[in-house]
Amino acid sequence: MDAPPPPPDVPEAPRSPTAADGPPPIPKQGMVRNIAWLSGGSILVKPLWILFIVAACPRLLGVEAYGTMQSALALAAMILMVSDMGTSNLTLREVAAQPGEAVRYLSNILVLRGVLAAVCILGALLAAVLLDYDRLALLTVAAACAYLLAQYLIGFSRVFFRAAENLRYEAVSTVAERALVIAVGSAFLVTTRSPAWTLGGMALGAGVVGLTQIVWISRHLARFDAGSVSVAFIRQAAWLAVPLGIADLLLGLYYRADQVMVEAMAGDAAAGQYGQAYRILEALSLLPAIVVQGALFPRLTRLRAEGGLAEARRLAVRTGVFLTASGIGVSVLLWVAAPLLIRVLTGDAAFDPAASALRVLVWAFPLTCLKDLFFITSLSRQQYRTPVVIFGAAVALNVAMNLWAIPRYGIVGASVTTVISEALTVLLFLIPRRSPAP
Repeated sequence: MDAPPPPPDVPEAPRSPTAADGPPPIPKQGMVRNIAWLSGGSILVKPLWILFIVAACPRLLGVEAYGTMQSALALAAMILMVSDMGTSNLTLREVAAQPGEAVRYLSNILVLRGVLAAVCILGALLAAVLLDYDRLALLTVAAACAYLLAQYLIGFSRVFFRAAENLRYEAVSTVAERALVIAVGSAFLVTTRSPAWTLGGMALGAGVVGLTQIVWISRHLARFDAGSVSVAFIRQAAWLAVPLGIADLLLGLYYRADQVMVEAMAGDAAAGQYGQAYRILEALSLLPAIVVQGALFPRLTRLRAEGGLAEARRLAVRTGVFLTASGIGVSVLLWVAAPLLIRVLTGDAAFDPAASALRVLVWAFPLTCLKDLFFITSLSRQQYRTPVVIFGAAVALNVAMNLWAIPRYGIVGASVTTVISEALTVLLFLIPRRSPAP
């Protein structure tokens, strides 16, 4: 079996929902309506976010300071993934299947994540020191840690919206978070022209939203109950989350290692150029995030718990066809528009090499859509070993190829490595294996 058993001294049987667990559950919405809510909220703020992170920041910081900012975010993200340790996906899976467990998961997982976050911050700063970052870069890493921890808090609390299959609350959260992060981050960007202070402003905006959202959820969906915090429950949850956490950690390394390696082997300017191209690719992740992570995962989990395996299979296939067709169309458009897009966004000829990298990176997007679909499908079937093995192989290939390609071909070499690595993950997920239906 892929899923490890819980420790024998911890009972598996969940409690039934009781009146003490808080207010009654909010009504569920269909997948189409949930996708519409998330899409609408994202459409309102995503263009502003793109203008802020890939236009205003590179214009006002310059290519080298922007490279420092992107490298600090990448380094912090690789390490702070441990602060989640798979607990978001575990909580979503368990609360979607057993709503009565929401209070215990909210209370216990918040405590666990707080401890892990403190360890991760120290680890990120130590890594920055070992990489011989200067004072400004160290401050930028610290600010990046604060911003990402606030983001992870927001992401964890949104799990409860997704488990309830009512994403209009997440849509409101998305609008509020992006608006405040952009507003405060822009104020610090304009007044300081510093990557550290810009990230500090972004952290402040995200932190306000994260804390407000936790308070709202505790009052309306699943109250925080200090009395339900249990070492035995935390130990059981951590044990069950470890395979999910390893997969998430490998995925974080897979996505971020190339940015850190570009900075280390090619310098801040190259890191800024590659970061610019990669940020545009990341902006495209809105599509699989909404469809796969936001709407599909909780639905597949519930269908599996109810025995609707055939319906789950059909739903996964239809989603895969839609994502593949959409991804190819977007990639073609961006391949044509890449040079003009980079020049319009940055207004600086120093960023022009980013266009060549972007023209390669766009072909990773359809593969990323399929990879995310296969990953979420594996989690819904409680097949944790599969993504761990696949992402482990992808990380090893990615790092090895980047060590060879970046010194020879710069950011274009890193971009080709990304596409090849994405293709490998999709091929590995497609290898037939004995497993239950989705």
